[in-house]
Amino acid sequence: MRRATLLSACTVLLVALPASAQGVALPPAPAVAPVATTTPARGWIGVEQRDVLGVTASKATYDYGVGLIAGEWFAGEHAQPIVEAGWSRVTGISNGDTVDVFRWGGKLALGSALTRERLWMGGAAGLVVQAGWLHGPSNSLAWAVSPSLSGIIQGRLARRLLVGGEVGVEHSIPHLSWNDFSIFNSFRLTLAVQFGVILGDPLP
Repeated sequence: MRRATLLSACTVLLVALPASAQGVALPPAPAVAPVATTTPARGWIGVEQRDVLGVTASKATYDYGVGLIAGEWFAGEHAQPIVEAGWSRVTGISNGDTVDVFRWGGKLALGSALTRERLWMGGAAGLVVQAGWLHGPSNSLAWAVSPSLSGIIQGRLARRLLVGGEVGVEHSIPHLSWNDFSIFNSFRLTLAVQFGVILGDPLP
């Protein structure tokens, strides 16, 4: 009777032990494939309304204009190259002449996406080429290069819409100059508003 009880207890213990403790080989666990993570590929294209104020000791000039603008976020949305082309008209010239300015170039913005990717903020350094067409007794063209520094904020709405704002300073090298006067011969304050459509992967 004692032998039967002892055998029964040993059997219960063997059944309760895990298979590895009993010396039984377990089949290998199935391999779990790693979850692929991809960085969203997004860009945007839109229109821009731009205002620029320049002040010197003798006068103040103001130019307003519109343009096309596009950008793309990459490097985890920490970098954003931007290209632009536009037109503006300069007012406030002392002799009453009118100047139309055509500009094209780009900038590189560095920043980060915030609030669940709905907001992007950063700073940018840019360079554009300017061609100024003087309307007056002697129509003529002048050229300049304009570097700039600015701060950018972009709201990304409804997964596909972009509304942005930009504030900065720029300076033309050399000035846009004609025989008897020049413009853009000081640091100028710039203000721009952008409206665009987001391309590529939609926002979550």
